[in-house]
Amino acid sequence: TLYRPQSKVGTHTHHTHPSQPQKSLSYQQGGGKMVKSLIKASLLLLLLAVLTRQCDGADTKKKKKTTSKHVIDTNKYANVCVGTSTSKTKEPYKALTAKDKRQHAALSLLIDTSSLASIKTKDSPQHKAACWMIYDDSRKIDPRSKRGKAAFLQRYALVVLYHATNGMAWKKSDLWLSSSHECKWAGISCYEYNFLYSGIVERIRLSFNGLDGLLPRELSLLTDLQELDLHGNDIQGVIPHLVLVGLKSLNILKLHMNSMFGVIPKEIGKMTHLKELVLFGNYFAGKIPPEVGQLKNLEVLDVYANFLTGQVPSQISQLSNLKELHLNDNNINGKIPDSICKLPLLTELVADCLGPDPEVTCSCATVCCRGLPDAKCFKLKKSPSTTTGKKTQQKKKKNTSTATKKKR
Repeated sequence: TLYRPQSKVGTHTHHTHPSQPQKSLSYQQGGGKMVKSLIKASLLLLLLAVLTRQCDGADTKKKKKTTSKHVIDTNKYANVCVGTSTSKTKEPYKALTAKDKRQHAALSLLIDTSSLASIKTKDSPQHKAACWMIYDDSRKIDPRSKRGKAAFLQRYALVVLYHATNGMAWKKSDLWLSSSHECKWAGISCYEYNFLYSGIVERIRLSFNGLDGLLPRELSLLTDLQELDLHGNDIQGVIPHLVLVGLKSLNILKLHMNSMFGVIPKEIGKMTHLKELVLFGNYFAGKIPPEVGQLKNLEVLDVYANFLTGQVPSQISQLSNLKELHLNDNNINGKIPDSICKLPLLTELVADCLGPDPEVTCSCATVCCRGLPDAKCFKLKKSPSTTTGKKTQQKKKKNTSTATKKKR
């Protein structure tokens, strides 16, 4: 830009021509300072660029290091099944070959899914299922693709269930651990009329089938399962938290008439599609978790004949679709909240409310019971919904009658 001297007031402004080299001393000094500052700024920018590149490089190295930790070197565990015999020929398993990429991919996935310790433990159901999936399964599912991985894990979950509950002693185990698709195994049914879900397990019905053992957490891999009915067996242990979190599509959970114990996990509230929760005839203790109130679609809640304590949580009154509530033969005490009695669809409520000094007081029970030594139940005539309905009708009649009297 050209130097333009400031004009004094009252005098004519003089402009220098571009061809004239006349510049003031202040302009030359100011220009030098500007050049120096520009050089400094550019140098600072270059330093910043170099530093950021170094930091990015360090971050990528760190990321590579962290990701490399998750990569499982299956060559170290090539002998994981050596020492156990096959289920078909009873011959001992051989070590994994380096050339068989499917076997190594399968082992890596299984370790990542069930943990290295459970896969390495020779007597664990996970170990038995893993060796069967890698060696004996004639379907040879390749888990390296997305679809193959889903199919592999579904089949693996069912094989773990088989070994975890002594499948060899089941009353009915037709086609289990055969070359047939798992949809054809006894007690297993898959989606039939949905093309997107074809071949995916929809229901497991193995009631009164002689299952004896623990409920494996690998059942959580069956994310599209609608019904799990294992009642009337000898299943012990607790309900795995992962099963409740993983089975998000489940509508029906029937685990009654088993030997399960522990508390009802609060994760039960994650199963928001659940319509029937039937747990009677076990050894469950502790309080009914208030998270049950999150099961907005629940129609049946049956916890009869357990060792539950405490009061009935008021959150049950949030279950607007609830039709049946069975609470008797427990150690539950206190008063059942009136808000539960006001549920619009509730037609059956059974509680320990019988006798002069009942454990539970309830104004809307359909059946009142009492425990030992003189155990008995007494059926009442009215259901909660009809009694509350009549009360509201009577209130409406009173309101209308008072209104007409005032008009008169």
